[in-house]
Amino acid sequence: MSGAKSMRTLAHYYKNGVSKAVSFAEQFQDIKVGEVPARTWAVLQRTLSPNNIKTAADSYAAKYIDTSSYTPAVHAMGGVFVFSVLLSVPHLRHERDERCEEVYGKGWNSWF
Repeated sequence: MSGAKSMRTLAHYYKNGVSKAVSFAEQFQDIKVGEVPARTWAVLQRTLSPNNIKTAADSYAAKYIDTSSYTPAVHAMGGVFVFSVLLSVPHLRHERDERCEEVYGKGWNSWF
């Protein structure tokens, strides 16, 4: 893929992603805070319906797997990376807290 074409493709995906995020956020403009969880759940139920998931899986397979693309391997590696970082965050936070207690003393983060 040429550089110009790849930049156009990235801009297209960015534009579509932003417009979807804006339309999602616009649904919550005129509601009260207490209504947000119920409204979010309703939107997610529509988005994550079994039919939509099957359609998304079929289009993913047609776009990447059936064409023998290496992109699914990149997606899998990215997923493993994100999962491993999420698993290590509590451990890293604990190590940071121990180091700060050694330097600043007990109760260094009492104002949090």
